[in-house]
Amino acid sequence: MKSVKRIATLFIGLALMVALPATAHASTDDDRQDIKSLDMSVIDVQIQSRGVMTAEDLYDFLQSDAEKTVDIDAETGKITAVSEDAAKPRIAVNNICNSRDSCLVHSRVPYADFGFSGTGTKTGNWPYRISWETGSHTAKAWYKHGYDVVGWGTKFGPHTKANMNAPVTAVQVTNYS
Repeated sequence: MKSVKRIATLFIGLALMVALPATAHASTDDDRQDIKSLDMSVIDVQIQSRGVMTAEDLYDFLQSDAEKTVDIDAETGKITAVSEDAAKPRIAVNNICNSRDSCLVHSRVPYADFGFSGTGTKTGNWPYRISWETGSHTAKAWYKHGYDVVGWGTKFGPHTKANMNAPVTAVQVTNYS
């Protein structure tokens, strides 16, 4: 009876020894393939908190629990940019303007003012705008003039108000900071 247990234990041990290295090796091959697909010459890497110099470093960062944003080319499925600014607030639009928001001001009732908080770009259709305020942001707005889209002046720093001499339809707002 003891020899049967020993033989069974031996076979189980041999089976585990053979199976485990094969599993680990497959994972390593998958990792190598993933790392090889990271073309560092075309990926815009914006990571300040750790030194990402190689594809292996980038792969480790992508596997980490750090907050990150990854941009992917829809045609190729390849990563084009990686940044660690995922916690940075994205632009949001509200039908009121708070003191810190950039703001498209209406020229007639029943149209509301529209406030833009956070950073980024928002496109839309906001008719009857008479002025543009940057609030606490460095920002820029665009409007339609005939078939053209025209910048509302230039990119302005915080606490700027730009008045239009006639109502326009705003079509885009970008808050840079």
